[in-house]
Amino acid sequence: MASDRGHPKPRRVSDPDYLRWLRSQPCCVCQHLGEPQRTRTEAHHVTKTRGAGGGDDGAAPFCVRHHKLWHLLGRKSFAARVGFDPTTVAARLWREWKTCGWSTNA
Repeated sequence: MASDRGHPKPRRVSDPDYLRWLRSQPCCVCQHLGEPQRTRTEAHHVTKTRGAGGGDDGAAPFCVRHHKLWHLLGRKSFAARVGFDPTTVAARLWREWKTCGWSTNA
């Protein structure tokens, strides 16, 4: 499918099994900060593709509190506040998911 500018629209990666697995993991921010996690884990899409929302390959496990804080502050301010960029966690987890044989869509 082409965009209105003649460039192909980026395809989003979709992997429901991966998102289900992410939701079973602890919040990457709580772990980094050494805080106890008090709310459930959500699969938060921390990366976006041009002209589209984020694919599942750019998701990381966030508790509800940190997910809301990300949306309140934005990526750069959030990373400065917590002391790391969760997009690196998302990339590492996706790479591990695809290379360790966990994925049913490999």
